[in-house]
Amino acid sequence: MADEGEGVLASVTDFQPGVSSEALYDDWAATYDSDLVDRYGYNSPGVAAGRFADMLSDKSGAVIDYGCGTGLVGEALATHGFDTIDGFDLSRGMLDVAAGKGVYRDLVRGDLTAPLPFVDASYAGAACVGSMGNGHIEPEHLVGLIRTVKSGGPIIVYSNAKPFDEDGYETRLRALESAGWWTIEQITRTNYMDALDRPGCLIIARRQS
Repeated sequence: MADEGEGVLASVTDFQPGVSSEALYDDWAATYDSDLVDRYGYNSPGVAAGRFADMLSDKSGAVIDYGCGTGLVGEALATHGFDTIDGFDLSRGMLDVAAGKGVYRDLVRGDLTAPLPFVDASYAGAACVGSMGNGHIEPEHLVGLIRTVKSGGPIIVYSNAKPFDEDGYETRLRALESAGWWTIEQITRTNYMDALDRPGCLIIARRQS
């Protein structure tokens, strides 16, 4: 059984359908990195960025970090040579922290469940780490994200395994593949917190033509 941790981390895990997480993340922004990285060994941003870099050899194109939070994925992408990274998140508090890291070209506040303010096929690739589940987004919301990626571009999504299994995410993600949105190359299960039993699912895909 997964370990839900303590405090705010446990609250995020236990969100119910239809509940917004915006206020919680605004309040959590100042201590998010220390809580997750220093205390629990949160490793999914580095894992996701590494796989993303493997899939996109040309690092010169613009890429986007959806649900960027405090910028952990952006920082990891920058270490792999990406220098044109945009970020998108619902929480203003999180975006303010991300801005201070100096790795993003642009940071946009918005809702991944609503139409996105980006031109279709405007990014070479997209990452979305830790933004799926109750209080966050559902698999069907990924269509808006996928639209913004160029044909053949990599899309990396990392989900907590609890909603992935309990809410039938794989079937729903495969439906997006059948509908012609993306091609799923791999779904890998990894533990994403070094100090906890915290199973996750790394979805590795490419935008279909």
